[in-house]
Amino acid sequence: MRLRGWLGMLGWLTIATVTGHPSQGDKLFVSLTEQLKNAKDLVGALAAGVVTAPNAQIPMGEAQDAGEEELRRQGVDKQLRLELGEPRVSLSVWLIGPPAAESKGTLFLLPGICSFKECMAGRARSYAKAGYRCVLPDFRGQGRSSGAFMTYGACEARDLRELLDLLLKQGEVRGPIGVYGMSYGAACGIQFAGLDPRVQAVVARSAFASMRQVVPVYARLFLPFLRPVLTDALIQQAVDRAGTLGGFDPNQSDTVAAIGRTQAAVLLIHGEKDRNIPIAQAEQLHAAAPDHSQLIRVPEGTHDQGFREVEGNKTLKWFQTHLPVAIR
Repeated sequence: MRLRGWLGMLGWLTIATVTGHPSQGDKLFVSLTEQLKNAKDLVGALAAGVVTAPNAQIPMGEAQDAGEEELRRQGVDKQLRLELGEPRVSLSVWLIGPPAAESKGTLFLLPGICSFKECMAGRARSYAKAGYRCVLPDFRGQGRSSGAFMTYGACEARDLRELLDLLLKQGEVRGPIGVYGMSYGAACGIQFAGLDPRVQAVVARSAFASMRQVVPVYARLFLPFLRPVLTDALIQQAVDRAGTLGGFDPNQSDTVAAIGRTQAAVLLIHGEKDRNIPIAQAEQLHAAAPDHSQLIRVPEGTHDQGFREVEGNKTLKWFQTHLPVAIR
């Protein structure tokens, strides 16, 4: 079928089930109907859909910051907006928990793709009660942060390293440093650890192995009527073109390589019924770092559901065990 022939079939498409957040979940493979109208071929449409950020056409700055009432409701101690990264973006960040000098250390809490830091506020409040200072950033182009493209960790890991530099310089946080991430955030968190040895412990729920491995799964899962033409070669061409469009090397978005580089203790939590990111990708991650990672398989876990009991018992204990106590 010719490219334009797919347009009628794409009109009904929504991808809100990807993240469970319909306000931005449908931005993954961003509006393929629009992409196909503008692209010259299917590869170009897929490439644009894979990397175009939800906020690509939306100005993000102080005017979009949360108001005082919302900050109080979410238990936010401080709201920051920082210019960082390459290309430069305006990053929206919340801090929750005791002041740096009174904390046991710092935890970065990273949300899933096309999601936002508000989803992490409840978890942050729980970790704050245990004495940790929590950093909740919106990734570039997502939530309340500016940016045109999502890079599956290639730029996000560098953003997190620079964010840590700035927060330490400003006295807002102190070590030791840990990371909790979900899905996209889990993979970016491991890549952050692979880039920055200051990260000493990571909890990664439903992490993907690499951009090159996760995009084919999502494409075939959420574009079932395109499966006959979604060959491995075509999808990898789309990933290559996505990197060109977003100005990054897709081969750098490699979580398996990152977990092999880091010396951080990494707890991998993954559902055996995850269709979005099959557990085989978590197995790859664990196999790449058997000496400093642990994989917890959740038999009834999907991509987003079934983790409450495991996480309630394991994640805080992981940080308490693998982060040294800060000296006051």
